[in-house]
Amino acid sequence: MAESLTGKKPHSAAKMKYKTVQPPCNVMATAFWNVYRVLLVGFTPVVSTINAAAYQETLKNLKEAIWHKRPGC
Repeated sequence: MAESLTGKKPHSAAKMKYKTVQPPCNVMATAFWNVYRVLLVGFTPVVSTINAAAYQETLKNLKEAIWHKRPGC
């Protein structure tokens, strides 16, 4: 009888409810990797525009990350 009212057996665990929390702002992730590992991960607020200067800065950071991960090259 209890099974038909609640949709579960009386001795089963109670259903859990989870709270969701909104992050303070939305971000966009940019990731560069090769076959072996992740080289660079960057986060940018969504409200900012990806223009030539921002992309150039990302490529400069990628070059530095590659240099630090592979110092012999």
